[in-house]
Amino acid sequence: MPDEISHLIWAYLMLKHPKISSHPSFQKKRDILATYFFAILPDLGNLLMLILLLGFMRYNNIQSSIGPGAMENPTVQDAFTSVRVIYYIFHSYVTMAVLLLIAYVLLRRLYLPLLLGMGLHLTLDVFTHRDATALKPLYPLSDATINGIVHWGSWTFYIAEIALMLVYTLWLYRATRKR
Repeated sequence: MPDEISHLIWAYLMLKHPKISSHPSFQKKRDILATYFFAILPDLGNLLMLILLLGFMRYNNIQSSIGPGAMENPTVQDAFTSVRVIYYIFHSYVTMAVLLLIAYVLLRRLYLPLLLGMGLHLTLDVFTHRDATALKPLYPLSDATINGIVHWGSWTFYIAEIALMLVYTLWLYRATRKR
């Protein structure tokens, strides 16, 4: 399942938790939609990165498609290294903290849809992004990379994630049914 869909499903499941769904910060439709937006916001940086890389390739008449073949081209490798900064910025707890601070200044309160959506996304990605997609969660303050436990694109992960979603859904059902 694509990474963005996974993040949306997890956000949906978290919003169904009794303590979260009853919290005043998640009573309005716009705050629920904002939570979904912030749950995929870090991956919108990937889209921006891809658009910039495709534009670079077109501008330089590089006739290769994005993927492993494109990365064999040294010019594309250099461009990808430069554009990859966007990935690190969008997948950083530092960026989330800055956004939370801006929201706090504007709203005079902690904006929980941002904290839940983006916080959940980053925390899941820390454990599920390896090798080329490994995160630098404190970027730009630190270049330290965290290599996740399992890559999100593997079948092992998909099976484990679906199992976890089902277990959590069953738990939610039982928890809300008791009420």
